Amino acid sequence: MALTKSSVFRTNPVSGDSFIILNDGGSLKAQGVGLIGDDGLHAGIAGNPAIVQADSKTWYSSGATKENQKNLKASAGVLWSVSCTIDPADNPSTTRWLMVFDKASAPVDTDVPVFRVPVAGGGNAVVDFPRGLSLATGVSVALSTTVDDLTLPTAENFFDSEYE
Repeated sequence: MALTKSSVFRTNPVSGDSFIILNDGGSLKAQGVGLIGDDGLHAGIAGNPAIVQADSKTWYSSGATKENQKNLKASAGVLWSVSCTIDPADNPSTTRWLMVFDKASAPVDTDVPVFRVPVAGGGNAVVDFPRGLSLATGVSVALSTTVDDLTLPTAENFFDSEYE
């Protein structure tokens, strides 16, 4: 869920419990979930509210340029989202793997990812990390033909990412 300048009241359709999502809307945005008691009064905050500095994220898009790997940041960072779209003209049917690496340079064959998700040939994958994926060395992404470690295909896809 994106942070907004509002509070949203919801009721869990299964348990019937009520809760409210709190957003402060300032330059530092705090988000938490408040539980509502049976009497309709606020009963407390659940979990740890996330604090995000507004406008601190960088957006990357490969646009019309096909890529198979990309170093987004050459130092420690946080990945908030990554998406990959495979061009069906280049690969209409073979599954690939979208991979994230804790690396300060572009990934190369045999690198081992910290995160991976399958992408159907000619398809796309969108991964959001609501609390961010912290990477100590750098932020890099790639598409692979193998699941365990990186095997780069020809450039057949487009990347979009949000990081800081």
